[in-house]
Amino acid sequence: MRAVIAVAGMGSRFFPIGKTINKCMLPIFNQPVVAYAVADCVAAGAREIAIVTAPGEIGRQVRHYFTEDHDLKDYFAARGWQDKYASLADLHSQADFTFLEQPRDDRYGTALPAIVAADFIAGDDFLLVAGDDLLLRNDGGSDLADLATARAAAGVPARSPPPRCPVPRPTATASSTREQPEVTSYSISCWKSQTTTASRPPTSTSAALCYPPTPWPTSRS
Repeated sequence: MRAVIAVAGMGSRFFPIGKTINKCMLPIFNQPVVAYAVADCVAAGAREIAIVTAPGEIGRQVRHYFTEDHDLKDYFAARGWQDKYASLADLHSQADFTFLEQPRDDRYGTALPAIVAADFIAGDDFLLVAGDDLLLRNDGGSDLADLATARAAAGVPARSPPPRCPVPRPTATASSTREQPEVTSYSISCWKSQTTTASRPPTSTSAALCYPPTPWPTSRS
């Protein structure tokens, strides 16, 4: 199973600190909030995780945290401080991480990270998680893991795919014809690969375990 973690928000509710530090990187004890989200995804069986970040420094903070810093590792090793580096050693290897940049334009909403990660999702079920949500249980269990287990037990498909987004209809007149909906064009900047450009319309997601974004219909009768 794959997971998509959304951390591209402005962090305005945490201004002024949110201007400089990504909200998902604010610490809970000695780990940022997003680290708990990643651990929850891993507990649910996600081995491929896409983290959708904002462009610039705010996004770089998240990439740096989940990427091995060879210079830092060598610095500690040269001084015999491997024990101090131990807590960092496995951060990058918990899962196969992909980092995607969400462009800052006039689009906004929970569905947008899923749209940005559409190629990563590749038609599979996936976990969609807000990277600034902290979900902890007293029993040490994982709600996402329970959800993934229930999903697997339900079989494939668990239910019919969600309905397609409704196509806007123009006001009918005696001489009018229905027009094709306008499709939003957007660019995805992938930190691991070249920038790709795709055309996909807005869609919606309302659950942590989601079906892939529904393709936009090419026609409507």
